[in-house]
Amino acid sequence: MNYSIILAQTTDPGLALGQGTQTATGTPTEVVVVEETGGGLFGGGMNMWSLLIMYGAIIAIAWLMLIRPQRKQQKKMREMQEALKVGDNIVTSSGTYGTIVENNEETFLVEFGSGKSVRIPVAKNHVVGVADPK
Repeated sequence: MNYSIILAQTTDPGLALGQGTQTATGTPTEVVVVEETGGGLFGGGMNMWSLLIMYGAIIAIAWLMLIRPQRKQQKKMREMQEALKVGDNIVTSSGTYGTIVENNEETFLVEFGSGKSVRIPVAKNHVVGVADPK
């Protein structure tokens, strides 16, 4: 908090607000401490700890509402992609449906088309779901 010290001279003892001292000339002098209401961050009402608590709460809320659910979704997607095997019907990120013919380390060989004559390698991370056979 910021404080201002105001020296006020008074000759009327009824106007004195606190304990006064006398100067060398014998004039009573009153020392009044007045708290400033303006200035400082957020009007001078917040100290450093409350500011840190506020930022911590914002970070915690962001983690709970954004980061945590996204990580859960990524983990679920990764587990689904690792569980795929030859013969599964899949949907790719481009929206095409196909059947896994071959499973390599980082790719699948997928058969597309109505005659199943088109075979294209697809990266495992581009498979977004398992399709129901029709």
